[in-house]
Amino acid sequence: MARRRVVAITGAAGSIGYSISAHIARGELYGDGVPVHIVLMDLEPHKPRLVSMRMELEDCASPLLARVEVATDPRAAFCDADAVFIVGAAPRRAGMERRDLLARNAAIFMKYGQAMRDVGSCDAKLLVVGNPVNTNAYVLARYAPNIQRENVTGLLRLDYNRALQYVASGHNVSPRLVDRLAVWGNHSTTVFPDLRNITVGGLPVQHDSVCCTGLVSHVRARGAEVIGLRGSSSSLSAAVAAVEHMRDWINGTEREWTAMAVPSTGGYGVPDGIVFGVPVRCIGMGSYDVVQGIEFDGSAHDMLRATIAELVSERNEASGILCG
Repeated sequence: MARRRVVAITGAAGSIGYSISAHIARGELYGDGVPVHIVLMDLEPHKPRLVSMRMELEDCASPLLARVEVATDPRAAFCDADAVFIVGAAPRRAGMERRDLLARNAAIFMKYGQAMRDVGSCDAKLLVVGNPVNTNAYVLARYAPNIQRENVTGLLRLDYNRALQYVASGHNVSPRLVDRLAVWGNHSTTVFPDLRNITVGGLPVQHDSVCCTGLVSHVRARGAEVIGLRGSSSSLSAAVAAVEHMRDWINGTEREWTAMAVPSTGGYGVPDGIVFGVPVRCIGMGSYDVVQGIEFDGSAHDMLRATIAELVSERNEASGILCG
């Protein structure tokens, strides 16, 4: 049997972490034959819920679930972790200013980064799920310099999946047949889903401006629509997207392109270090390559520049808060 993998989930007592844990226990992350040790972490007041989650996971009797551990200290959770889902973040409350949200989360992710710096493996794979995803990941990477920079990522897979289903429905095909779909930038209302290079069944597809506009509007509004109907943000779909992001990163994917938010190295005009949504090829063995050479003009250029500008503003605000 393969080596046991340790997977930590912060904010585990919430609905997203709850769902993620079940998928991992069933072997959906590393696959058959790989036992998993799950570490559930949250704040001390949530410890009874974590204990109940441990009991439920044990009661699933999954042959791949080697152990479930409960933690309230990020250092205890991150020690020996191969993969970390960082779901815990401060939510935006009614009347809260954007700067207040950035300030609260910058402090949280600074502590997560410091914990990874102190006890984390340099090869650990980190996925930030808690919003604001991109800037939280930027802060995390800044305070965890021992972690390989490419191993700190943010969740754009939910935006990607929303776009994928929209395009597949429009062509009346399975989402499995749609490829070369790109999602750029910030997980926010400036996110840019880009179908200019898509293929369906391996063949290029013509598109028009109406289809492009409809896709962008759909993906940008979808989260708010769910909140309006459900009374809270997406949980089931976010958990599935998080597991798919990490699974494809670790194992590779048959699909040619998928979407991840990764630290920029200056490509596409994105300032170095900003965690930015890009199309990637997941090539297996825990590696990915950013798709290069995509050109931008007209409205595509404008949308790319707008989401870059938003992330630069968030980075500057977060840096000012942390240095203040």
